[in-house]
Amino acid sequence: MRSPLELIRELEQEARQLQMTALVIGFQDHTAFVWSHHADKLETLDTMLTLGGESIGFVGVTDGTITVRPLAEYENEEWARGYLQAILRRFQDVARAECSRPELIFDCRAR
Repeated sequence: MRSPLELIRELEQEARQLQMTALVIGFQDHTAFVWSHHADKLETLDTMLTLGGESIGFVGVTDGTITVRPLAEYENEEWARGYLQAILRRFQDVARAECSRPELIFDCRAR
């Protein structure tokens, strides 16, 4: 298992390619996110892991497209891919519901 600092470094690397990026942290009954722009992201991640969370992958936005990617250690794990796909669908649903708001960064046009 990688250290929180290693995960934050990967989050920062991922953020260089995207407009908005978060590390997805799974809990037994909810999901939390450590956003790349958060000032205390290492402390936030440490707290989440201490509370029983598990780092699963990334969610990001670039040019209005929402993407997810599992951590390398979960690339071949079907449960991780399913978990992230559920996150992706939720983000897409929220983006579609908020499409009328001009300040939203998501591209809501059909592709």
